[in-house]
Amino acid sequence: MSQSDWTQLIFRYFEEQAEKEHAHAEPGYMLVDQIWRGESWQEIVFALEHEHVGTDVKVLLDQEVSHLIDLRAKLKVGIFYPNLGDEKTLLNGISSRVSGRSNAGLRIPGERYMFIFGYDTRKERQRAIQFKAFFFDEYGKKTDQEERVILQGLS
Repeated sequence: MSQSDWTQLIFRYFEEQAEKEHAHAEPGYMLVDQIWRGESWQEIVFALEHEHVGTDVKVLLDQEVSHLIDLRAKLKVGIFYPNLGDEKTLLNGISSRVSGRSNAGLRIPGERYMFIFGYDTRKERQRAIQFKAFFFDEYGKKTDQEERVILQGLS
């Protein structure tokens, strides 16, 4: 599966979820890959940023993460594929940027973040993707973490 096919699959999944939540998915809003508007169209209830290529941590923080932080939405999701050795640096940068916004008095009460990192791996001698999900509150505090390994289908 090509990178663009994978990205479209991710976007399609979130569009389907928006329909289930009676929200309206809108691609490419204010430099973010996808948002969901509530039924009134006034409120942005969800924002998604997906970066498939292995981007430098500074670029991810300065662009993709900052775009999510700057957008007024209650739930924000970033899906990235960093190098495993950059995970801690990226997590610390995310926490620092979210807490910086909060300390500046710009937080949204009840705002939540989920950042999913994907890594190529193997399971039972088959190609797989290890997903690590990290959850943050509006103060930049990591509140939870989950991990799953998913086998890749044959291409």
